Amino acid sequence: MAISRERGIVLVIVLWIIALLSMMAASFAYFIRIETTVATRGSEQAQGRALAEAGVHYALMQLLSPTAAEEWPVDGSEREVEWGQGKVLVKVAKASGMIDLNKAKRELLEGLLAAGGVESDALDSLLDAIEDWRDPNDETQLNGAEREDYLAAGYSLGPKNAPFESVEELLQVMGMTPAIYERIASRLTVFSQQTGIDPALATADVLGAPGDCGPRPLSIDSATWDAGTEHMSVGGQSESYRRIVVRDADSGAELAITRSDASGMWAVDIGDLSPVSCEVTAETDIGFPVSASVGGAPAGCGSPLQGAKLYAEMMCNICHGDDGSGATADDIQGEPTREIRRAIRKETVHDGIDVTRAEARAISVFLRNPGPLPVLPQKAFSSPTKCRTCHPRQYKEWSGDMMAYSAVSPTFNALESLAN
Repeated sequence: MAISRERGIVLVIVLWIIALLSMMAASFAYFIRIETTVATRGSEQAQGRALAEAGVHYALMQLLSPTAAEEWPVDGSEREVEWGQGKVLVKVAKASGMIDLNKAKRELLEGLLAAGGVESDALDSLLDAIEDWRDPNDETQLNGAEREDYLAAGYSLGPKNAPFESVEELLQVMGMTPAIYERIASRLTVFSQQTGIDPALATADVLGAPGDCGPRPLSIDSATWDAGTEHMSVGGQSESYRRIVVRDADSGAELAITRSDASGMWAVDIGDLSPVSCEVTAETDIGFPVSASVGGAPAGCGSPLQGAKLYAEMMCNICHGDDGSGATADDIQGEPTREIRRAIRKETVHDGIDVTRAEARAISVFLRNPGPLPVLPQKAFSSPTKCRTCHPRQYKEWSGDMMAYSAVSPTFNALESLAN
């Protein structure tokens, strides 16, 4: 009986050991499966990130090619690119053609949200909640939401009280739903830093149809000068009943203000122009200005004032003379906008200097009909190191004398401030 009892105890112990070993094996297999899954997902995430970065760099490379305008237009259209076993959808769009979540005017956001399916009675609440999210204070907008409102609604955190750093943050704003977000996210950005959108750069889903996500593109359909009546006629299209401001493109001077009719058409007749504008712009309170050349404009058109100021500030007269006829450099009188901008951007003597197309056009207008240069205030003059670009010998001679030391001497600067 004793031997039989001992055998029974050994059997029970063996069974327990087998059970424990089975549990250990099962647990080990479970942890191995978890580790394998985590490793696989980590690998997939790494591959996905690498593919995404490859897509970005591939797009940048394509945009730098001479045929980029034809092969890779910046219009927001998708292109499929394959690498190994992976595929990437690449979409290139300019931020200026999208709606900035931090800077956009309320009217533009309102149109976007309405197009995204937000009911009219909820629009003000969501707009105010967005404003409360991005403003720096804890003061609640009329229909907005601050920390107490978020906590009362079951949110774990309140509004950021700072600008949006990504479009995805919009999902954390009280009142924003995933369904609405999905419909509007592709039209938003946080990088343009503009209050409106540039219709020339906006993609189709941003512009939408009239009454959709925002402003109907503003256009100038005609701009002509009538030498017989000495009047300029400008007209185009925009949203209905929109205020339109027409300006001289070179000087920025306001020429006329009008309002579009019910069909969105607008037109102005402008007289008493001196000088006649070579190019005009039109702008509304939403969106970017559009421009058009004036047909029939006389040879002496354009305001040279802005160009003269830029010419003096950039110290072009030192090398090219006060009228552009050439001092120690080329004669640039009558040079077109394209050539002026190319020379400034490409020639090494102009390193560190750049101009926009509008600025180059203004300089070109001045050089077609040069006049006296404006007297610049003292603070407008460049630093000696900038002068070194054109005048290395003079800079070397100057840098070794007492005048150079006085420019950086705190004692001299303090005495000069007292004297002034």
